[in-house]
Amino acid sequence: MGLEGDISSFRFNRSAFTLGNPFVVSTPGFVGFANFNTNVSTTWLATIRPRIGYAVDRALFYGTAGAAFAAIRFSNTYVGFSPGGAGNENEASSVSRTKTGWAAGAGIDYALATNWIVSVEYLHVDLGSISASGLVTTGGIRTATMNFSAKMQSDLVRAGISYKFN
Repeated sequence: MGLEGDISSFRFNRSAFTLGNPFVVSTPGFVGFANFNTNVSTTWLATIRPRIGYAVDRALFYGTAGAAFAAIRFSNTYVGFSPGGAGNENEASSVSRTKTGWAAGAGIDYALATNWIVSVEYLHVDLGSISASGLVTTGGIRTATMNFSAKMQSDLVRAGISYKFN
């Protein structure tokens, strides 16, 4: 049994771009369009987790579960042109937060020699969701509110080598 804490570089960056014509009403000769550009990113991940395991010869098989933390950034932009006469539409929203969630997984530590240990670990991280709202403006007039959210989950496999001081 033991307690493990770590902080690591976690370079997650996902973008999505969508372009189409969602407008129901069309004016003959005019085609509408709308595009969404969404980005979710993070740069670090920290966890603090108890570990409980079973040793067999030089190997320690363990399970772990605890708290996870990460700084997450979310942004969205929307640009549209309505063919029904409403004109150009714009929206921009963003949020940046340090999120708290959970992590759980399993791993194996193997003693290569008296003081040298190699490790492999699988970890599932769930940081919940992050959301933002933005106002749609058409010709400078607020016409709607758009709400966005992204669920933050990741599966990690980590490997390491450590030296144990006596």
